[in-house]
Amino acid sequence: SSGDWMIEQTTIRNSTEEAIDAVNSSGQWTVRDSVIKNTADDGVRADEASGDWTLDNVTIRDTVSEGVDADDSDGDGTIRNTTVESTGDSGIDAGRSSGNLAIRNSTVRDTGDHGIEVEFSTGPWTIESTTIQNVSNEGVDAFEIENRGTIDDVKVTDTRVGVNFYNSSGPWTIEESVIQNNSDVAITAGNAE
Repeated sequence: SSGDWMIEQTTIRNSTEEAIDAVNSSGQWTVRDSVIKNTADDGVRADEASGDWTLDNVTIRDTVSEGVDADDSDGDGTIRNTTVESTGDSGIDAGRSSGNLAIRNSTVRDTGDHGIEVEFSTGPWTIESTTIQNVSNEGVDAFEIENRGTIDDVKVTDTRVGVNFYNSSGPWTIEESVIQNNSDVAITAGNAE
């Protein structure tokens, strides 16, 4: 799709694939005040999207794969006031993205892999006033990022690794945050330039 669109005040459940598939979309789109649950793949799939997109006050629960898949996207993504929980894979995956990603006032918990992935991303990203808890791997996976990353007022608990900045070359900041109850390492910054 190339036009702008919106989904609001809607419940999507029991999908046999993705609940919302916006792959390669170039228009601006928003999902607001909605619930997505029990999908057999991703909750929202927006990989390779070039248009700007927003999730605002959305609950995504019980996905077989990822809650939000924005892999390889180059549009700006905004996730706010959103809960992603009980995912078979990562909660939010924005790996290899080049747009500006902002995640604010949200919760990611009970994921089968990472909480939030931004690995290999070249665009700037911010995670702010957000809770990430009970994830199987890294709370925030920022492996080999190449641009600015900011974690501000974020609580990361009950993970294997709290935050992974291994091999990153972009500047990054963690401030006013809590990282605790990690089974391996709280913060990994090996080989960071």
